[in-house]
Amino acid sequence: MTADDAEFACAVGQIDRRLCAEIDERQQHRRRIAALAAGDNLALPTEAAAYLGRLRALGFTDSFVRGERDAWILMAAQLPDRIPLYMAVKQRQLDDPDSLALYRDIAAAVEWDRADPRLPAIVDRLVAMIEAAETEKTTEILRLPDDLAELLDAMFRELVPIAARFLELLRQRGWTGCTNLERLP
Repeated sequence: MTADDAEFACAVGQIDRRLCAEIDERQQHRRRIAALAAGDNLALPTEAAAYLGRLRALGFTDSFVRGERDAWILMAAQLPDRIPLYMAVKQRQLDDPDSLALYRDIAAAVEWDRADPRLPAIVDRLVAMIEAAETEKTTEILRLPDDLAELLDAMFRELVPIAARFLELLRQRGWTGCTNLERLP
């Protein structure tokens, strides 16, 4: 009450700086809580958590993102040094409008009935994209160890209703596998 204008302005400035610092701290706490609630940062490298965050921001369903998260947790546990490479590929795919559109369609298809008539067209687009991008060097670099690929394929078959039909359609088009796609002889 007895402060002059300069002392009052200084005190108000100190209060304002303290309140701004408290607000920043609480916003950081909220971001950490949101990350923990999403569950991604607990078991995943930063790049994979960022990828999952991007899927969420692009509007992919929570169930689809959870399936991706579970697969990337297995990958990160087995191949931690290769995660940056895989994430760079995934981010480039999300940057490409055609790849993103196909990814959205595949994400929607995982909820469909196995007899859905739209599924063959999605498999055709996937095969065309794979064949356009196929090089022996790229395929070998991105190839997963067989045991990990088999585990991920088993998860796909167990959790996704269209999996058996999807794999059957791939085979009809000359491809086998899911995680490690390979051209049939």
